[in-house]
Amino acid sequence: MSGRRYIVVLVLVWALILTWGVYLAFEGTRMARAEEEHYEDLVHRGMLTFAEHCVVCHGAMGQGVVGPPLNREEFRGHPEENRDVFDFIVQTVRDGRPGTTFPRWERLMTGEWASYTAMPTFGSVHGGPLNELYLRAVATFIMMGDWTQVGAHIPAPTIPEDREELLERLPNGTGLTEEESRQAKEIFVDRGCIACHTMNGVGGKVGPDLTQVGAWTQLTPVHEWEAFLREWITNPPAMENRAPKYWSNYSGPLPYAAAGAGAQRDASAVAERLPATGSPVERLPQDSAAEDARGVWMQIPIPEARPLGPTQMPALPMTDEERAALARWLARIGR
Repeated sequence: MSGRRYIVVLVLVWALILTWGVYLAFEGTRMARAEEEHYEDLVHRGMLTFAEHCVVCHGAMGQGVVGPPLNREEFRGHPEENRDVFDFIVQTVRDGRPGTTFPRWERLMTGEWASYTAMPTFGSVHGGPLNELYLRAVATFIMMGDWTQVGAHIPAPTIPEDREELLERLPNGTGLTEEESRQAKEIFVDRGCIACHTMNGVGGKVGPDLTQVGAWTQLTPVHEWEAFLREWITNPPAMENRAPKYWSNYSGPLPYAAAGAGAQRDASAVAERLPATGSPVERLPQDSAAEDARGVWMQIPIPEARPLGPTQMPALPMTDEERAALARWLARIGR
């Protein structure tokens, strides 16, 4: 009799062990799937949020334009395994970074652009549109998401059906005649620029807002900015220095050791126009700086560059005359 009880107990023990084994195996799979679904949801939320709020500065592929490139290998990974990167992205989106309200680029003597542009505060704690869930979602998308899916979720352009109303909403170029501005505005609309770029609240949300594009640089002469914009319009994919590679709010303050070809500036005049995030222009020995027209040696610290990804802006079909008229207008908007 005792032997039979022993067998019954043994069978029950093994049945319990097997039951727990099956449960734990199933529970482990269920929890793993739940975690996977959690991150899939975060990535999707983050992609939609990025498409709505971030594309105009960072590009649909995260390639960087007004804002620095985000589609970078050092930002990729799993949030739990790369916690420092995740926390850095969340904090940056929530709290922003210092700089100028509107885009501000200045050309270094190397020919490359440096940016002094602020990163806005998107966190709801600062009055922004994103609560903590969506901040985490954006960071998760940047680390784990598929950049090729962003373009399908960018908000549709806002373009008035009435052509005259649309042209009236677009700004005139400072110093241009009404006829010159109108010609350029018609090119901007007819060649499809309006479908991707916003001006004064009308247009697309794929590329940067160009409402103040003429004032993006204040130390570069207008004719040089015009030449830059014309080159950009002619063949964006082939343009090497089409956007900043140095960011004052990423790599530390950068002085305005900048000027166009043959247009060096007095160091004291440059220093007076620095934003709050800029550092003073310093006098240095000849072997450690470049000399301006008045013999003042200016420091040019070159931090690590942020390589630009391929641009999505195509080379639009235009005549040389149309490109010239468009660049002339753009270079004078907001000046």
